[in-house]
Amino acid sequence: MDQHHTPCPTGRIVALTELFLNRRSLLKGIAHSILRNEADAEDALQEAYYKAMNRIEQLADEQALLGWLCMIVRNHSLQMLRSRRVRQAGSIDTEPEMRFAVESLTTTEDESPEHICIEREMFRRTMARLDLLPANMKATVTMHYLSEMSLSEISELQGHTIPALKSYLYRGRKILRGGPLPSPREETACA
Repeated sequence: MDQHHTPCPTGRIVALTELFLNRRSLLKGIAHSILRNEADAEDALQEAYYKAMNRIEQLADEQALLGWLCMIVRNHSLQMLRSRRVRQAGSIDTEPEMRFAVESLTTTEDESPEHICIEREMFRRTMARLDLLPANMKATVTMHYLSEMSLSEISELQGHTIPALKSYLYRGRKILRGGPLPSPREETACA
């Protein structure tokens, strides 16, 4: 019988479990560096361990166990990040004025050169107006729309309340659409 079809030896499972427990902080650090969220990193870690347990018989060299486990954590975290971005992309579609700021500016067969030029010009103008926003408003708009961070993540990083962040987003969108720039008094309130 081929060794690839034999049941997984208990020793490998024990070694995997011990390695997982001893190097948990390293593995969680990998997941957190990709996902930038504590709860998601924890979920990724658990899922990666489950995948590793189910695939331990595929490991050819037991000396490479840590690297193999790190790769599973990394790949699963990237997969979670991609699926999270796909889910969040729906929220960007509800705000068409921000859509062009996050979409790729590559051409497709059904885009005319005029359409491409218009989108690029809109993107350039938006980026120029973005530079005019007060610092906290600019950071909030950039993190939420371009980095696709949730309001709770931004609140944790900036130390602002979620209602304040919503206000920054509302006023920031208004300015990006061509509305009046903030007064000096408003700028100091946002700084």
